[in-house]
Amino acid sequence: TEVLVEEALQNIEGACQILDIGIGSGAIAIAIAHEKQETMVVGIDISEAAVALAAANARRNGVDDRTDFKVGDLRELPGGPFERSVSNPPYIRHGDIETLMPDVRDFEPVGALDGGADGLDAYRAITRQAPALLKNGGRLLVEIGIDQASEVRQLFTEAGFVDIQTRNDYAGIPRVVGGMKK
Repeated sequence: TEVLVEEALQNIEGACQILDIGIGSGAIAIAIAHEKQETMVVGIDISEAAVALAAANARRNGVDDRTDFKVGDLRELPGGPFERSVSNPPYIRHGDIETLMPDVRDFEPVGALDGGADGLDAYRAITRQAPALLKNGGRLLVEIGIDQASEVRQLFTEAGFVDIQTRNDYAGIPRVVGGMKK
């Protein structure tokens, strides 16, 4: 996830509004708000408990004045315009959830893991809506699962994104796909 945050922070100049889709604990949004003092991060999550936790974490980290977390579904994203949108969505194939390590499988909410039969359901919903949420030149950045880079890149292409790039994590595994709205 640190690679997603690093990519999100690239080339941000001045005041900027970012959308974090599926905030969970708020780690991504809080890291961005902490690093970029003029940035406002709007975050959504379907879980009321996650939104409450993220808000508490933002207060604890002194960025609650630059974060705005709300309950929301990734199938109905809030209006923008945003300079960036980031997400670490559910991307595990439904049939693979039982094979995950117990410290993930037994403690993460299933909704934060289950990406549908092929693991791509959230990416389809996000790429379908993102062009309407982003300013021209805005970037969409998503964390991906192992072996999902080509499929997610194709979804970005189909949604009209350009300058589509993949970045590896520190183990050399493709982990982030990003693209720009033209």
